[in-house]
Parts: sequence; C-alpha cells; structure tokens
Amino acid sequence: MNHTTINDLAKVDQEVLNQMKFIQKKFDDLKLPKYMWEGVERYIRDGTKCGHFLTAIFSNQFLSVFAHADLDNLAAIKNWARFLNNYIPIGAIGSERAFERWNEGGGLVGVYTRQRKHST
Repeated sequence: MNHTTINDLAKVDQEVLNQMKFIQKKFDDLKLPKYMWEGVERYIRDGTKCGHFLTAIFSNQFLSVFAHADLDNLAAIKNWARFLNNYIPIGAIGSERAFERWNEGGGLVGVYTRQRKHST
C-alpha cells in the first residue's frame, strides 16, 4: 500500500466518523431506544444487515415495521420517521432494493471509499 492510499483511507475513516457522530447525536436527540443504536450504526456505517424491525424501517416496509416493533419502538415511531427522513443518507433507505444496494455497497465506508477512488 502506498503512502497516498494510507492517507486516503485515513480521510475516509475521518469522514465516516464525523458523519456517524452527527447521526448518533440526532438518534440520541430524538430519544430513540438506545439498544437500537448498534444495529443502526452497523447498517449505516458498513451496510451490515440488521434485524427484522430495522430492515423494515430502512426498506420502507410499513406493515412489517409495526409487525416487528417492540413497545419502545412503537412509542417512538414518529421519531423513527423523523430520523429516517432527516438524518439517514438517502441511498440507505426507501425500498428493499435500496436496502440491498446499501448492504452490498458497504454503507458509508463504501460510499466514501468509492468517492476517494474516483477523485484521484
């Protein structure tokens, strides 16, 4: 690995870290159930698949959201909608296909890595 590539990786890591800190702050501000953060973080950052409820949330499967939500998440459903609409990268949500593409593309890490690769 050459020096430029190491620097590019460091920039990607910093950009992803900054974006994830922002998203986590908004998650916390909306008082979404704290135990959900780990799954949200892994999906947004790395594109890692998550449980049924989060999969339904991110892939816009309205009926499945309610079918898989626990009581805490049902109580927070308006805030989940605010969170998705205002703070989640657009490519990460919206349909089952968008969910799969985000997963296959490696999440934010993949997005920033591809951007760096194309800009050099």
